[in-house]
Amino acid sequence: MTEPKFTEGPWLNQENMEGYADIVIPGEYIARVAKETNANLIAAAPDLYAALKSLADYEMPDQSGPATARRWGYALDALNKAVKA
Repeated sequence: MTEPKFTEGPWLNQENMEGYADIVIPGEYIARVAKETNANLIAAAPDLYAALKSLADYEMPDQSGPATARRWGYALDALNKAVKA
């Protein structure tokens, strides 16, 4: 799997004076988002990536059935989508 090229977290959600939410790390602006709920999800992206990566780094259990294999595939697909350049 390709290593991520995004800005490492933690990302913070800071409401600005214009009513939008800015996604930032200390000293760096990442994005401006119109809705608070979207901002929370975007700010959590590095943590979500790390959690999913830690699960995907384990080998799929030998005793798994098709449903587990499918879910493992979803996890790997999501991780690959996150690191596409």
